[in-house]
Amino acid sequence: MELEELKNLWTSLNERLSKQEKMKESIIKEMIYSKSNKSISRLLNYDVFNVIVSVSGIPALVWLCYTPFSEMLAGKLFIGTMFVFLAIGLILEWIHIKYLMKIDFVKSVSYNSLYINKYNNIIKKEKIASVFIVAVCCFFGIYFYALLHANVFMWSFLVCLLIVLIGFTYFSYKKIYDKNIEEIQRSLEELKDLEEES
Repeated sequence: MELEELKNLWTSLNERLSKQEKMKESIIKEMIYSKSNKSISRLLNYDVFNVIVSVSGIPALVWLCYTPFSEMLAGKLFIGTMFVFLAIGLILEWIHIKYLMKIDFVKSVSYNSLYINKYNNIIKKEKIASVFIVAVCCFFGIYFYALLHANVFMWSFLVCLLIVLIGFTYFSYKKIYDKNIEEIQRSLEELKDLEEES
């Protein structure tokens, strides 16, 4: 009789431990999902913000087309270049949002890894392109100020503006994109490890 009771007790204890393990794994997964969803939300919000800023820049460029500035060759080049940058930026933001919206933690880790890696590759290419864009903005700024024979105050303003542009670009890629992408990738790795352990 005691042996039978011990077996039942052992089975009961085993079942409880198994349930606790499953509950623990479920809680860990929920924490990972929550952390990842926050990172995805930050990236989505930032990309939507970029779309709004880009779209709000279009009226300013259209207005520039009707000013004496557009009659100069350099003005035409500047306006054309900015329209191209805005168009490319809007297309890239659309692709960003499309990839982020495909990430769904109900689906497999490999599926989600595919889309976060695609997103990450686009961001890496954008980092390289942003160096070129910032250089073009610097060139146009310096060129126009030289044409206008700007005073020291205006040159100081331009230097400050360019420093803010460079700082904002660095901050965007380092603190927003890289940080959140790494967080999502780390979470996907943790989920993969959990699946392998189960």
